[in-house]
Amino acid sequence: MKYNKKTIDYFVNMEDANGWSHTSLRILQYVTEEVNEMTHTTSSSQFKIEKRFKILTEQVEIKILRELLGHEK
Repeated sequence: MKYNKKTIDYFVNMEDANGWSHTSLRILQYVTEEVNEMTHTTSSSQFKIEKRFKILTEQVEIKILRELLGHEK
């Protein structure tokens, strides 16, 4: 699963302005809402939230590192 560029950029900019602690909390809130909108069962929701949180945080971290290394603007 790949999140779209606008979503990744949104969280990259948030991290730049507010730090990682704030941003990771907002990512968790974002993916929790995303999963809750898609499914109404709670049995598998926790797993889906954790999976999406890991995916999105990884993609945001990669973008941040690329920017720090000068590989992306």
